[in-house]
Amino acid sequence: MTSSIPSFDICIHGAGFVGRTLSLLLARQGLRVALLSHEPVQTESVDIRAFALSASSKDLLTSVNAWPLDAAITPVLSMQVFGDAGGYVQLDVPEHAEALNWIVDVPALENVLKEQVAGEPNVVCLAEGTACQVKLHVVCEGRTSRITTELGLKFEMIRYPQHAIAARLMCELPHDKAARQWFTERGEVLALLPMQGNAGHEVALVWSLESNRAKAMLAASDADFTAALEASCNKALGAMQLSSSRALWPLQLARTDQWTGQSSALGTWVIAGDAAHTVHPLAGQGLNLGLGDAAYLAKALTEVQGDSPLFRPTQTKLNRALQSYARARLAAAAPIAGVTDSLHLLFARDSVLLARARNLGMSWLNRASSVKNFLIKQAQ
Repeated sequence: MTSSIPSFDICIHGAGFVGRTLSLLLARQGLRVALLSHEPVQTESVDIRAFALSASSKDLLTSVNAWPLDAAITPVLSMQVFGDAGGYVQLDVPEHAEALNWIVDVPALENVLKEQVAGEPNVVCLAEGTACQVKLHVVCEGRTSRITTELGLKFEMIRYPQHAIAARLMCELPHDKAARQWFTERGEVLALLPMQGNAGHEVALVWSLESNRAKAMLAASDADFTAALEASCNKALGAMQLSSSRALWPLQLARTDQWTGQSSALGTWVIAGDAAHTVHPLAGQGLNLGLGDAAYLAKALTEVQGDSPLFRPTQTKLNRALQSYARARLAAAAPIAGVTDSLHLLFARDSVLLARARNLGMSWLNRASSVKNFLIKQAQ
């Protein structure tokens, strides 16, 4: 009598951006993948977020035919960062490079990933909770999911006294494919990211504000909201008009040092993406980190697979590969988490002397070409 439980090589929990990308990478290595996700909540709202993706993320998504069409992406040719007391840094795209990074429309990226997964015969989409016989479970769900709770994962947490507001806006002046960011005297961080819409006049907003002020801005009229926004960015793009609803979410830093292990329910497991780390959005590195997890994990599993089309590594080899992945990705995530947290603390402190020092530092940085070149490489 055969078991009715389906058998796969690998089971991925979470069909978000990282889970879908990883499923495509593994499937194209010849592995059979079960992609488990919760039933989608029916809603009429449109995801208004935009992601800043690096060149490595672009290459990864292109390799699985999941890079969106040109209408949904905008190459960033310069980044302009404004301090709260005259500080200024500008990073320009190097010669022979396509862009510093790319601003990608979230719904467009989600749709193309869904299409690629639907057309991949080695990926089977199932409802979360479906029993599967597999060698390895990969958890790509968020930090607060049922499965991360059942695994007993513990996180180092910093809850910032801020919320972020996202929206789309049409601007009087063209954005010229420049990403702009302001650190204000209130400790706020305001980013305007260039989008392709309406001949280069559309931007995606990410505005980090003190929590009570953020909630007030969410409830404000459109006119009051855009007036406050124009004041905070000194009308850099002229008059603004909302072209979407507004979304709000709390900001936090979370990371775990337990990336892989064994459990009675799952057997061998490993985590990736938001299940492992979340960072402040001011550096725009959240999804880049998650996609980096997917790329490194797929490579590690390819190496233990060897030349065989079957995924039958010994437990010792599998454990070594997963531990190597965990060490590498923990090392990759730590500096980004440290930089974003330090920048938040630097500009959140209300001090005249500190404000003068940080803005002088920005002005020095703007003249230091070697340091700027290093930052450009990091942005890419």
